[in-house]
Amino acid sequence: MRKNRFCLVLFTSLFLLVMAGCQQNKNIDLNEEVKELKIVTWEKEEYVVTMNDKKFINELIDDLDDADTLSTNTLDFEMPPYKILFINNDGETIHQLGYYKSPVLLGITGQYWEFNMIYGLTKDIPF
Repeated sequence: MRKNRFCLVLFTSLFLLVMAGCQQNKNIDLNEEVKELKIVTWEKEEYVVTMNDKKFINELIDDLDDADTLSTNTLDFEMPPYKILFINNDGETIHQLGYYKSPVLLGITGQYWEFNMIYGLTKDIPF
C-alpha cells in the first residue's frame, strides 16, 4: 500500500513538473495576425520603411517570444533611434518596440526594447 502511494505521488509530481516545463512564455503575446512592420524614427516618428515579408515578421515574433529579457527600470540609457510598429490587417498598431540598429549591452545584448525591458535578441531588420 505504501509503495503504491509513493508511486502515485512520484508520478503526479513528475507529470506536474513536465507540464510546467512545457508552458510557453510569450514576451509579446499578440492575439492578432501582423500584416506588416512599419519602422519610424523614435523622436519625430518620421517614416523609414514598411516590411511586408510574412516569413521575416513571423520569425521575428517567434524570436522575440523566445528571447531572454531583462528589466531596464533602473538603467540610464539612450533611447533607441527607431520604433517598430506591428500593424494588423485593419491597419491598426497592435504593438510597438524600440529598435537599435546595432546591438546594445544593457545587462544583456539586444536590439529590441519595450517600455521597461530589453530583449536578448540580435536580429537585424534589413533597411
